[in-house]
Amino acid sequence: MNDLKDLCLHINNVLSGSGLRLKQENMIFTECYHKLDDELYKCDSLGIPYAVIINESSLQNGLLKLRSRDTTLEETIHISDLPTYLLQIFSN
Repeated sequence: MNDLKDLCLHINNVLSGSGLRLKQENMIFTECYHKLDDELYKCDSLGIPYAVIINESSLQNGLLKLRSRDTTLEETIHISDLPTYLLQIFSN
């Protein structure tokens, strides 16, 4: 779990450095999908357009999920592409 927390902190720093605004309490740790659904619902209710979802496999393959509030669809992208991808989305 510590490795996941470190990865979250790294992603937080990278996104903050790119100029993207993040939710104040932007890291939510849960070990079950039911709680994840509850947290995603809260994010949707707050109007947060995208949620980044990482899991244990993200540590091995560098892939994460980017979930859209509007469509509730998830895209799989590489961690290194995340800032550029999000900036591209928000600049259109």
